[in-house]
This record gives sequence, C-alpha cells and structure tokens, in this order.
Amino acid sequence: MAHDVFVSYAHQDRTVANAVTATLEAHGIRCWIAPRDILPGSDWGAAIIDAIQEAKALVLIFSSNSNDSDQIKREVERTVHQGIAVIPFRIEDVLPNKTLEYFISTQHWLDALTPPLEDHMAHLAETITVLLEKKGGKEKPLPAGGAAPAPSQPPSQPEVKAPEERSSAILASAPPRQIPWIPLVVVVGLLLAIVVAGGVWWRWSQPVVITKEAPAPLSPTTPAKPRPAEPAAKLSADDYYSLGAEAKDTDDKIKYYTKAIELNPYDAQFYYYRGLAYNKKNLFPLAIEDFNKAIQYQPNYPSAYSSRGFSHYEMGQQDLAIADYTKSISLDPKYAITFFKRGVSYQKKGDNVKALEDYTEAIRLNPRYVSALNNRGNIYIRMGEYEKAMADLNEAIRLDPKYVYGYKSRGNLYERLGDKERAAADRAKVKELDPKGRVRGF
Repeated sequence: MAHDVFVSYAHQDRTVANAVTATLEAHGIRCWIAPRDILPGSDWGAAIIDAIQEAKALVLIFSSNSNDSDQIKREVERTVHQGIAVIPFRIEDVLPNKTLEYFISTQHWLDALTPPLEDHMAHLAETITVLLEKKGGKEKPLPAGGAAPAPSQPPSQPEVKAPEERSSAILASAPPRQIPWIPLVVVVGLLLAIVVAGGVWWRWSQPVVITKEAPAPLSPTTPAKPRPAEPAAKLSADDYYSLGAEAKDTDDKIKYYTKAIELNPYDAQFYYYRGLAYNKKNLFPLAIEDFNKAIQYQPNYPSAYSSRGFSHYEMGQQDLAIADYTKSISLDPKYAITFFKRGVSYQKKGDNVKALEDYTEAIRLNPRYVSALNNRGNIYIRMGEYEKAMADLNEAIRLDPKYVYGYKSRGNLYERLGDKERAAADRAKVKELDPKGRVRGF
C-alpha cells in the first residue's frame, strides 16, 4: 500500500505504536506498520526493505526496548542509508546506545515523557504533515473553484510564512523542562523524616507483651523449613502473542493468542492472527468473529478484510467474500493474491468476465503467478479462446514443471481439440505427479 511514514517499534511497545499509527492516519498521513501491512506468507525482510524504500519518513518509537532491538538498528540504518528522515518519538527517558546514537544523534527528537500521550501524538502528526508538505508528499487543497490564484493577484490576508520557512521551528524539540530539584529533594526528605519518626514513636509506645512460654529455638539437628518456590514470571500480552507466533501447532497458536486477548482485548493483531488459526482449523464462523474484531480496532486493515473474505468464500458466501476482497484492494491494490482470490469468487458465481479481469490483473502484478495463469487458461477454455488458453497453460507449466493442475487443465484442452495423444500424455503426467489422486477430474 502506498504510504508516507514507516513506523518502527519494538514489539513490547506495540500498543503505543498502534496508537501513533491511528493518530497519524486520522490526520490523513498514510502509514506502514508491521505486521499489519505484511501479507501472510510473504518474505518478512523483503517487505520491510520495500516499505522503507517507499516511505518519506520513519517514525521511531524510542524506548529501552527499541534501544536493545537488533531489528530496530537494521531498520534505522537502512532508512538513513536511503536518505530518509528519521523522527525519534521518545516514550521513555533513556539515551540511545552507541549504534543508534551514530545514526540519530543529529535528528530532531520529539519527547512524549509526560502525560497525556495524545497531545504528543497530535504534535507528531503536525510535525510530519509539515515535513511531508516540504518534501512535496502531500498536496495542499486548491481554493474554491479549483484554480490557484494568479501570481500577480495581491494577497487579501497578511503574508504567511511558507512551510519551508516554519518547518524548522516545528521540527525542533522544545527546550527541556527545568525540574526544581533542590525544593523537590527537600520536600521528599521532610516526608521521609516524618514517616520514620512516626514509625519509631508507634513502636516504642506499644506495651511489652510477655507470653507464658517462649518457643524453643531450633536445635542444630532440626531441619529448616524449605522456602516456598519463587513464583514464575508473569507473562504479558505481548509475550503470549510471541509464543503464538512461534508455535507450530495450530491449537497452541489459538491458546496463546487467546491468552494475549484476555490480557489486552484491544489489539487488532491478536484477533487477526487467531482468526488465521481458526481458518486453518476450518472454524470459519469463529475466524469471521475475530476478523470483525480486528477491523473494529483497526479499520484500515487490508489483510483482515482479505482473510475474512476467504472465510466467507469457504462458507459459500461469495457476495460477502467479493465485498471483502474489494475493500482490501481499495486499501492496498498492489497484492496479486487478493485479485486472484476475488477472481475465484467471481468464477464460483459464474461471472467469467470479471474473473478474467481479476486473473489478468493478478498476472500483471506477478507474471510468475502459475495459479492465476491456470485459472485464466480455464476461463479462456470456457469462452472458446483455445489459443489464449494454451498459451497460459504452457506458461504455467514452464514456470513450474511439477504443477499438477496445469497438466490437468492442458489435458482437458487437448481433449477438446481432439489431440488424444497429447491429452493422454498430460493425464499420465498428472498420475505421475499425483499418485494418490488428490487432483480429481481424470
């Protein structure tokens, strides 16, 4: 998806990062944030690199967590290498380690150390808006009538500084607040003295109570009672989320994501990934409920719409599936797989024309998309355009010589053309590649 800002953060700071993203997007600033904007199954590292290269600025949610993150170091290094502006948004009073200091020591910092956080996020949005205007990333609206005023037209209002002149004032950090340390230390010292004095007075004012029989001391041979075991460290919602992402078993994924949701029921990603796990278990109604929640907390979540569309498709609800795929495409029109899925739903409905359009767009976005080539070839067969169908099926098999469905579809086409020898050869190839008969139709 086209974006202006890449949001970089450590996973422990996900809640703040999501809040910053929502604030920026509410101000019309297009954001890219992982894992929301990484298509499931795609290469994580490649997606990060592509997103940084396309961004006009990087917002770094800076804390002790990001200070210790190797991933953050790589993202910042790549951003600086590309000549892209880095805006550190500091949410914790820590200094950058030497690696980060090397890259961001000269940057303007925005501190968000004092509540409320919303005020700092609004200031961040204003700062980025000015930066993008300076870079030409955002177009200013024209006056009523659609035409810009002629240069010779005298201004009716007092002259206002251009964005280039006032951007430096906005980007510069406000001077640090001076904390009255000496009075504060005196007050704290007095309070401590009062507390200690009160405790001493209370202790000596109590009557001495002598019991009838004092307990005998433990003899050297008396075994000491074992100390209770230390309680296990309490896991956070992010910890359970990480366990779910690392788990291999789908049931374990669901268990861990559920724990994360119990601790933090407002994170869209927790619901989204549990929904994916429910889809894998064919529990489509539960998956739809989770995708609904993800969309509720993150309305511009293209992957959530696409995955909910798949759930509807599997339940035979093609109109709902198409609506979800269309919404996902409107939010992020560069993913071939979403066009392919919508084409499959159109094909299920018997709308070959729209299916053909979606398969063609999927192939344009990814010329090596063998499934899209195969499906478009089958549409051409239905339309009687056998030459185009043969070209698509031959290309699919060339790209993937072990693609069973390509041989199956081409065998059907040879059968229609009356070429029984080649049809038999493709049937034999299907049996060779699929000895258990998973691909039906022959």
